Amino acid sequence: QKPQPLEMAWGFWFPPPEDPPLLQRHLRLMAECGVTTFAFENWDAEVTPEGSVTLHTAKMDAALDAALTAGLTGPFLIGVGLGEFSGSGPECSPEWKSNYQKAIKLFSRYMAKKNVPFTAMIFDEPRESNIRPCNRNREQMLTYLDLVDRAAPELRTMINPMTDKVSKEHPEGFYTIFAEKFDIVMPHFWARSSNIIARTRQPGGAELWSY
Repeated sequence: QKPQPLEMAWGFWFPPPEDPPLLQRHLRLMAECGVTTFAFENWDAEVTPEGSVTLHTAKMDAALDAALTAGLTGPFLIGVGLGEFSGSGPECSPEWKSNYQKAIKLFSRYMAKKNVPFTAMIFDEPRESNIRPCNRNREQMLTYLDLVDRAAPELRTMINPMTDKVSKEHPEGFYTIFAEKFDIVMPHFWARSSNIIARTRQPGGAELWSY
């Protein structure tokens, strides 16, 4: 009996253009080339003067609706690491943590109504140096994960470490713990990720995607 082909999702990082015709042309071309998904961060939140949290999802709505119309099927990788947002307070302060969890709860409810396959990506490529606005270090990633898990445990969380980050202090890898904490890990498939890949294949390990 012939082996059945694996289900594959093909995609890349894609900042959706705000111009609707241009967005539609991009997505039609992507679908024609076999792309089925993309990763993006296209929503925001703010704390109102009354102290409540509200979401801004118009750009994400436009991107997801256009993607589905073009034939992309997902699952879409949607960034949920907001960092500081309007009125939230300093990142990782008690005020910010409370507001961030409120935003995540709203995001989860919004996506449930949207009924689109997706996974919640907590920032991009953990790193301890040369950190860009889209990155966070190990401690920060785990802090975000804890907040997301407590605010919306129904969300499937994903992280994409480039390596295990093996050292004398961490012979099994500084980032291998991610395979025990996140629902999905998506490392580079090379020798420098061998420990985290191996950990996903042990009991309790995360689902493994390739990057």
